[in-house]
Amino acid sequence: MAQLTRRMRESWGDRSTMDKAAQRVMRSIVQWGLLVDETEKGVYAKGRSRVSVSGELAGLLLEGLLIYEGKVMPVGQIGMHPVLFPFDVDLNSHELRRSDRFEVHRQGLDVDVVGLAVLEGPQDSLRVYPSSTDRRALAPTGTSPSF
Repeated sequence: MAQLTRRMRESWGDRSTMDKAAQRVMRSIVQWGLLVDETEKGVYAKGRSRVSVSGELAGLLLEGLLIYEGKVMPVGQIGMHPVLFPFDVDLNSHELRRSDRFEVHRQGLDVDVVGLAVLEGPQDSLRVYPSSTDRRALAPTGTSPSF
């Protein structure tokens, strides 16, 4: 724990919130199973190497990665991107082609690249919460919305 806090201070400077932030990072890594608590406080042992995800969760992580990158990516490089730590994303070109959230194109002889599909209208996956006008429309007549 002391080593993590020291390295964070080297990168981010000596901030008052550094100790709490380091503790939260370590607790998250322990909860994911990547590290295991030892009997001595602040000492950890290696757990499993990565957390495997597939299906909708893998698609959600990929969508976030593509938004972060702002460009298309080769399908073969998705699992190696540092943003996805500690997750091992299990997606292939065939699964991505079936999704309406992604577009997959072939570049050259054997490289598939994936990007975000352009969605229009209410099915847009980035629109999660209704706007304030939609909220009023959802409320029963004569009442105010509770959310």
